[in-house]
Parts: sequence; C-alpha cells; structure tokens
Amino acid sequence: MACACVAAQPQPAEPSQQPATPVAVKPSPELTRLTEAFSGSWTVASKTEPNGFTPAGTAVGTAEFYSGPGDLALGQQYRTVGPSGEFVATMLMWWDDKEKGFKHLWCDNVSGCRTSVGIMRWEGNVLKGTETTEIVGKSLEVRTSVRDIQPNSFVYEQEIGPVGGEFQRVMTIQYKRRTATPYYPGRRSGRR
Repeated sequence: MACACVAAQPQPAEPSQQPATPVAVKPSPELTRLTEAFSGSWTVASKTEPNGFTPAGTAVGTAEFYSGPGDLALGQQYRTVGPSGEFVATMLMWWDDKEKGFKHLWCDNVSGCRTSVGIMRWEGNVLKGTETTEIVGKSLEVRTSVRDIQPNSFVYEQEIGPVGGEFQRVMTIQYKRRTATPYYPGRRSGRR
C-alpha cells in the first residue's frame, strides 16, 4: 500500500514543462519623466488661429493627466467650452522603445479617434513631433511641441503646413496647474 501511495503522488514537472513566470514590463525613463511632469489637474486656455481648417477663437476648460495601466502610459482627459461649443477629448500616450519615441491615441467629440502616425521625442526640455496626415482632402504636415514646461505650467502648440512647405500656427494651449497630484509608481495618479 505504501508503494501505491508513493507512486500516485504527482511528480514535479520538468523545468521546460513548467509555466513561464510573466516578466513585468517597466515604464521607460522617458515616460516616467513625462508622467512626473504632467500628472495632476490643470486649467486650460486655448486659442485657435484663423487657418482654413478650424474656426478661430478661444476656449477655456480643464485637463487631467494620470498614469495609465502599469505606469506604461500617460492619460489625459480634456474638456473645453468655446464659441464652437463643448470639446471633449481623451488621450493615451506611451513610449515605443523600437521607435525611440512617444505614440498616442487621441479621441474627441468632433473628429473621432485616431492613432498617431508620427513620433514625439524629447529635444532638451521640449517635446516635439511631426506627422503627415490628410485634412479636408489635403496632405499636410502637423508639427506639435510642448514647451516652457515648468512645475505649474506649460504650453502646447500645433502648426500645420503643406508637406515640405511653410508651417502656420493653428493652436496654442496654455496649461496652468490647479492641483498637484503626486506621481506614485504603481498607482494611477489622479484616479482613485
């Protein structure tokens, strides 16, 4: 009887047959820098220049930046009200190690959702990116910069121009911090 019990006990699996332990992905230093700079609640004041693609005007509202799943993305909830009505958007930005830059998903109540085709990269203390897109049937380049980054403010700027041509500023958004939400790795900042 003792032999039967010993023989019936499960044997440890061979090392090659044991399930693999998942390896936790860690956020890049570039994304951590971005998240630490922007996490929290902000007031926004946007100015759109006359440009032939969007109506000119000003709008005011709020934005909230927070650390995304596993600290592997930076999220933004954005809402403004201006002469054209309410504008609501959600953004999710992540570091693409293969491209050595940031990509993002942007969804808003005016133009829908799209994934970036360009890459944003740190150039000193300015986050810059350029991508080619089609707007109103025309192939255009969109140049974006996030500059003048301070603990309680920063400026987002967008310019548009024909491919290989001159750029025209179309939008400037001033962000001013309302409340600081500390960034704690492993916890979604600003969201409970």
